[in-house]
Amino acid sequence: MPQHCWLDPYYRPLQARFNDFLDRHGHSEAARAIVSAEEHEILLFETHGAHFGYGVYIARKVG
Repeated sequence: MPQHCWLDPYYRPLQARFNDFLDRHGHSEAARAIVSAEEHEILLFETHGAHFGYGVYIARKVG
C-alpha cells in the first residue's frame, strides 16, 4: 500500500490521540510505554517506509 494510506488514515489520527490516551491513564508507566512504542513505529515508518512491512500470523493450537 502507498505510504499515504498508512500516514493519513492511520498514523496521524493515532498520534492525535496520544495525549488523551495518556491523560485517561494518568500518564502511567504502562501508558507511556505504549505511546513510546507507537511513536517508535511511526518514526521507523516515516524514515524507512519503502522498506517497511507488516506480517499477520494466524495460529491454531492442535491436539
